[in-house]
Amino acid sequence: MKTRIFFLLLLTLFGGYPALVQAESLEVAQQTAEETCRQANRMLDIFSRPSVDQDSETLATLNPGTKLRIVNTGERGWVAVEAPRRGFVIARYLTTCSATVVTPPQSQPQPQPRPQTPATPPTTTQPTAPVTLSRPGSPLPATAGSCRQALLGLSVRSRPDGTLGAISGVQQGQRVTLTGETFTDSEGRIWLQISSPQSGWISGGRGGWMNVIPCP
Repeated sequence: MKTRIFFLLLLTLFGGYPALVQAESLEVAQQTAEETCRQANRMLDIFSRPSVDQDSETLATLNPGTKLRIVNTGERGWVAVEAPRRGFVIARYLTTCSATVVTPPQSQPQPQPRPQTPATPPTTTQPTAPVTLSRPGSPLPATAGSCRQALLGLSVRSRPDGTLGAISGVQQGQRVTLTGETFTDSEGRIWLQISSPQSGWISGGRGGWMNVIPCP
């Protein structure tokens, strides 16, 4: 009788141990996946280097909402990723995988009614979404001699081709002068030819987003 009780006690103590280890391992795996998961909050390019200089190649372009697996939290505004392709992306265009990403419309957005201001402000503070500098709209028309201001840092390329290395760059807020020549590539990206501050081509926008606006 004592032997049977001792056997049942051992079965109770050790029989459920593998299931407990498996549950803890699953919880750790899920936590790791959440920590390394990010998603694009706009059209997002993956670069071969953490730079938009001419030695940094555009490896892929992702749609808004595409999930990525990051290697680290990044530095100097860039984050290294290993999926869906190894490379580097601009950190401000990433958000958490639980956030809702709205894909911009292909046509000009219609004006929306102004939301009503609540009579009583909420007592809790909601987390703010990452700032997206590019705006919905279209960079066209591009009249010769007209001025545009960059909403973000842009590469200047010798031809309207994102696979080419950059010959120079345009900083966020910098003004450029258009020649009037444009080109739309197979991915729907609208390229604008500029005459200053450097002759070449810049990406004016894609997928209902624009990277430049008329100079104020």
